[in-house]
Amino acid sequence: MKIKLLSLLSAMSITLAASPALAAETGSNPEYPEGNTLGVPTGALPPPGVYVTLKPTYSQGRSTNSTGGFTGAHSVVSGYTGALGYIPGWKFLGANVGFFIRAAGVINVSVTTPPRAGSKTFNRVGLIDTEFVPISLSWPLGHHLFAAGELGFYIPNGQYSPTAAVVTGENHWTIEPDASLSYLPPGYQFTVHGTLDKNFQNQAQHYINGTTVDFDFTAMKSFGRFAAGPVGYFYKQITRDEGPAKLNGGSPEAVAVGGDMSYIAKDYRVNVAITHDVYDRNVSDTAKAIVSIVIPLA
Repeated sequence: MKIKLLSLLSAMSITLAASPALAAETGSNPEYPEGNTLGVPTGALPPPGVYVTLKPTYSQGRSTNSTGGFTGAHSVVSGYTGALGYIPGWKFLGANVGFFIRAAGVINVSVTTPPRAGSKTFNRVGLIDTEFVPISLSWPLGHHLFAAGELGFYIPNGQYSPTAAVVTGENHWTIEPDASLSYLPPGYQFTVHGTLDKNFQNQAQHYINGTTVDFDFTAMKSFGRFAAGPVGYFYKQITRDEGPAKLNGGSPEAVAVGGDMSYIAKDYRVNVAITHDVYDRNVSDTAKAIVSIVIPLA
């Protein structure tokens, strides 16, 4: 079984049947939360300053197998995380420069096994793995078009035990390059944000999850200080796992659609994204709500 865990918005205002080829370690979770940047124009960095993001999240999911059938297991996840961003006003290769620390906080996970396994419920509250982004670059291309790229990495500081029924950390390092394109004409926002997660070995299990990709899509129209529009994401594992076959939890793939609404005040921005999966394989069929509150400190 594989469940989804939520962590933190990746950018500031300006994520039972086993397959021997492609799979994910049973009980593991993607470091990048699917749909993490919905509603956010990630192609453009915010103005120079220091930014704090607060992010309460909530999701419910039903585990699916390789054909999309429900396995009988289900999960409930709530998260309380934050991020810190620093935009110094520097230029590098014509791009604006930013630095970020993301996914700092805890999640509360409740997982219930299928009836054939006794319908047992396991709970865990714990730290998640934190992401550090030593470089984030955004290029203004003209005609309201912005392109961005960055390189981040997750450290294995989340809570983990190889014998625990539920974990909140992954016990491995992950490198995460990503790229964004935002078109921001007056009153509109159109953004595509793609990430690639290269995972390294979980030393306790001698297992390496395959590389995953996620694409977040946003289209929004402004109405004064408010904005709203459709959003969606696509998530898939694209390379083979390495490790014991008994830990193979199947090749995860998901597509979700939903809506997003934001409010921009003088001293903060609030963004609310709600999505539901419309296609799932070896991952939870999930409904989720992500609230992001971005506050400039200086």
